[in-house]
Amino acid sequence: MIKGSPLSTTTDAGGKFTIQSQGMSLHIEVAKRGYYYVDRGSNLKPSSQGFYFTEGIGPTIHYSDSSAPAVFHLRKAGNPVPLERLVAQPKLPLDGTPVSVRLSKESDVALRIRCHTVEGNGPPTARYDWKCEVDVEGGGIQEAVDEYEFTAPEVGYVASAVIDMPKSLDVKIWSSRAIKNYWLRFPDNTFAKIRFRMIAGGDHFAVIEGFRNSTPSTRNLEPKERER
Repeated sequence: MIKGSPLSTTTDAGGKFTIQSQGMSLHIEVAKRGYYYVDRGSNLKPSSQGFYFTEGIGPTIHYSDSSAPAVFHLRKAGNPVPLERLVAQPKLPLDGTPVSVRLSKESDVALRIRCHTVEGNGPPTARYDWKCEVDVEGGGIQEAVDEYEFTAPEVGYVASAVIDMPKSLDVKIWSSRAIKNYWLRFPDNTFAKIRFRMIAGGDHFAVIEGFRNSTPSTRNLEPKERER
C-alpha cells in the first residue's frame, strides 16, 4: 500500500543471494533470461515472494535463517519455436446459440462456443445458472493443467469442454467468470494451446489468447515471445 524503495542484487554461481530489507517488509522477484516466471499456485515455490518483519502487516513474521534459506524457482525454457498467435474476443448470446470463432489468419481452424444463462430477477449480486461449452470444429479439446507445459498431448482429446456454474454451487466457488487453459487439436492435425476466459455477466463474451503451431503433426507449442 506504500511505495517501496527498489533494491536489486545478483546471485552467485550456485544461485544463492542475500538482500537486506530497508523497512518493515520486503517483496522479492527473481528473473533470468531464458527462464519462465513461476506463478503462485504452482507445485514449485514461486518466482516472487513477500516477507514481513513487523507484526500486523502480513500473515506471519519472517525470521532469516542462513541454514534454511527461502527458495525461489524459475523454469528453464526448452525449445521455443515460431508460432502463430491466436486472439479473439467474441460476444455470446445468453440463449445457448452457438457462435463459430475463427482463430487463425492462416487457416480455417475455429472454435464453437455456446453459453446458456438463466438469470433471475434477484439483486445484482445474486447467483444464477450458466453453462459454457467449447469445442473445436472437426477436432478435439482437453484441459491443460500445467500452464508451463508446451508439448501438446498426442491423445486424450474429447469432443467438447464444459464450464458449469449452477447457482446451487457454494458462494465461494460460484463466479460469473471462469478461466481455463486448453489444448486444441484441429482437423488439419495442427495443435494449439489457449487461455480461455468466459465472462458470463452483462454482455457475455469470451477472451481467447494462445498460440498455434501451423506445421501438421508438430506438438511443440513453446512460443519465443514468452522467453525471458
